[in-house]
Amino acid sequence: MNSNEMGTKNTCGPYGHCHLIIGPMFAGKTSKLIAIYREITKNNLKIKAFKHVFDMRYDDGTKLCSHDKDSVICVPISDTSDIFNDEDYNSLDVILIDEVHFFGIEIINNVHKMIKQGKNIILAGLSSDYKMEPIGFIPQLFSLSDCKTELHASCHYCTEDTPAHFTAKIVGSNNVIEVGSDNYKPVCRAHHYEHSMHILG
Repeated sequence: MNSNEMGTKNTCGPYGHCHLIIGPMFAGKTSKLIAIYREITKNNLKIKAFKHVFDMRYDDGTKLCSHDKDSVICVPISDTSDIFNDEDYNSLDVILIDEVHFFGIEIINNVHKMIKQGKNIILAGLSSDYKMEPIGFIPQLFSLSDCKTELHASCHYCTEDTPAHFTAKIVGSNNVIEVGSDNYKPVCRAHHYEHSMHILG
């Protein structure tokens, strides 16, 4: 795992660095954050993880928890502005933020602000919604990030290990934001067209 991936490489001057991790559901985004968290902790850097309060699929909201139930402690927040009020903020070297697609437009300016204050930021979120459309402010975060990592899952329906770059919604409502792992499956393009609730024309 290189310094770019860990978000510990600084640009010229006193500024921090931003690494964005994106992919469909079940691509291992949170697992990668957890691995980065542990690696940075080994290097004796001060790190803290945050995630949106919406994500309580596997715990009470106080852990970054992967689909296979691996976890590290985190702080649940509803707005990234809350990070500046965290008691450890001033001493942090690295800040992890999971489920960034849930946050409002304030995340853009807040990430810029943290970077200008010398913080190294690692973000993780969905690459698109179940309609194959941009979700949240991921496109803007992509544009401002120094390093981008795109992960893929394996298609839920293919018999071979076909890469899944999309998320299909198979049950639930038509709301774009609806938390629940059972509602979604990672899929290839063909199976997105066949199985997603949203049928493209």
